[in-house]
Amino acid sequence: MSYRILFPFIAIAMLAVSCDAGVASQEEVAQAQKSGAPAKSNSAPVPSESNTLPPPPPAHPPADSAAAPKSAPEALPHPPMAAPGDAPVVKAGSIKVAAGGVTIKDLFERRAALAGKTVKVRGKVVKVTEGVMGSNWFHLQDGTGTAGTNDLTVTSDGNAKVGDLVVISGTLATDKDFGMGYRYEAIVEKASLTAE
Repeated sequence: MSYRILFPFIAIAMLAVSCDAGVASQEEVAQAQKSGAPAKSNSAPVPSESNTLPPPPPAHPPADSAAAPKSAPEALPHPPMAAPGDAPVVKAGSIKVAAGGVTIKDLFERRAALAGKTVKVRGKVVKVTEGVMGSNWFHLQDGTGTAGTNDLTVTSDGNAKVGDLVVISGTLATDKDFGMGYRYEAIVEKASLTAE
C-alpha cells in the first residue's frame, strides 16, 4: 500500500483520537448549542467555587478613586515668607542706600526700566533658604516700601544669616514664574553678596 493511500486513513484516525480526548466535534458543538448544554472541550475547566480566582485589580485605577495613592508633592523652589509678625522688622530710614544703588521700594517702582540690568541694594536679611535650585535664597528689607514692595528676593552663591546687613549686586529679573504659585514681580538673580 502506498503512502498516498495511507494518508487519509491516518488523518481520520488522528481525528477520532482527538474527539475521544475531549475535543468537541462539529456535531457535538451544534447539539450543545441547541440544548444549551456545554460542549466537550479540553480547554479551560468550567469555573466552580473550588477553582475560581477573584478578578485581577484594574491596571490603572480611576483618577478620582479615593483609594488611589497620592503622589508626594514636588519640592517648591523657595518657601514663602513667614507671617509678617515673624520676620525681623526693619525700621524706615535705618538703612542707608548703597553708593550707586537703589532702595527696595525704588527697585519695585522702576522694575520695568531696570529689568535685565545690574542693580545694587543694601538691606537686612530677614529670611534664608539654602541650596534650592543650586542657589541660596535671601529675602532683604531696607525699611522702604509697603507690603508687596518692601521685601526683595535674591539668589546667590554667597552666605549670610538672618539679621545680617548685606550689599547685593546682581541682575534684576521681572515677572519670573517658577510655577506652583511662585511668581516674582522682581527678583535679583546670581547676585554677589557682601556682608557689612
